[in-house]
Amino acid sequence: MQLFGIDPVEDRFRIRALRATPPREAARDDERRRVFVAALGQFDELLDAAATAGLASRPLPLYYALSQAGTAIAAALQTRCREWRPGSHGLIIGDPDPGSLGQTKIRSNPVKRKGQQDPSDTFSILSEVLGLQRLTRPTTISNVWAAIPGLDEPGLRAEWLERGRADREDACNRALRRPAPRADHARPERIPARVSNPAGRGRSPSAYSQDRDALDRAISTLADAARDIPS
Repeated sequence: MQLFGIDPVEDRFRIRALRATPPREAARDDERRRVFVAALGQFDELLDAAATAGLASRPLPLYYALSQAGTAIAAALQTRCREWRPGSHGLIIGDPDPGSLGQTKIRSNPVKRKGQQDPSDTFSILSEVLGLQRLTRPTTISNVWAAIPGLDEPGLRAEWLERGRADREDACNRALRRPAPRADHARPERIPARVSNPAGRGRSPSAYSQDRDALDRAISTLADAARDIPS
């Protein structure tokens, strides 16, 4: 599974190695170290889970993998005496735009724990840690998408979504077409009249005939069913 900005082999090995040698504040503070190591471990496992999930389910483990990555970054890089344990993601997304998913609005939602002055949401903490400006007004998914490094054609345009829907329908229709009968699905020959069955000594010839006919019918049924399996 490809991830923007992360080599699926080399970079992930480097990230795993950080669990043995945490950087900066995670190396000095035992509690931060425990959180950092656990969060990176879950990040790695959730990426593996996402790689084996279907398209409909994949966003869930990817979201939680991203959340754990944010927790690890905050534990390692946030300065002392500042809030470093995220309590929420800190963003709110509006209802999907009926004309274009890319025009759906996103806005910041800073969250503070009771009795604390610093925001405790992931987005606010990471903005501070990484030296990035926080969202001061709502923006769109298209703008966020365009900010991802490495995208040749940023944006979520309606025609792209329509093209993807048409491609999926075409693939589904091809899969549902019944294939022509193949030579390897031909009706098998009947079982020879004499069946070798040492354990059945003493049985009457009619018993052998009934077994042979039942087995022949079963194999014929399987062959007929095989013709209906899409290739």
